Amino acid sequence: MPLGAGLSSSASLEVATMLALLSLTSSQFPLPQIAQLCQRAENQFVGTKSGIMDQFISCCGKAGHSLLLDCRDLSFRLAPIPDGVSLVICNTMVTHSHAEANTTPAGQR
Repeated sequence: MPLGAGLSSSASLEVATMLALLSLTSSQFPLPQIAQLCQRAENQFVGTKSGIMDQFISCCGKAGHSLLLDCRDLSFRLAPIPDGVSLVICNTMVTHSHAEANTTPAGQR
């Protein structure tokens, strides 16, 4: 995965860490709330200005489905991906950085 490719490993790591820590306690939180807490940790503790989509899909996603998320109220639904449909992820060479607004293609820097 190219650095800054926009597929958030930090969100999945945050969610996995929180779920692991919660498994050691008797505490339970709804998955959408875990996504919000992980986003808050990234925004307030790390200082990264991230949205909620990456954390939300890490918490509430399901294999074989897309997740339709309304970020205004965090309502969502899972939509099955029909058999025979493939998703392709391409490296467009456009970088992404939460630290600065940088969307310049790598070859044009």
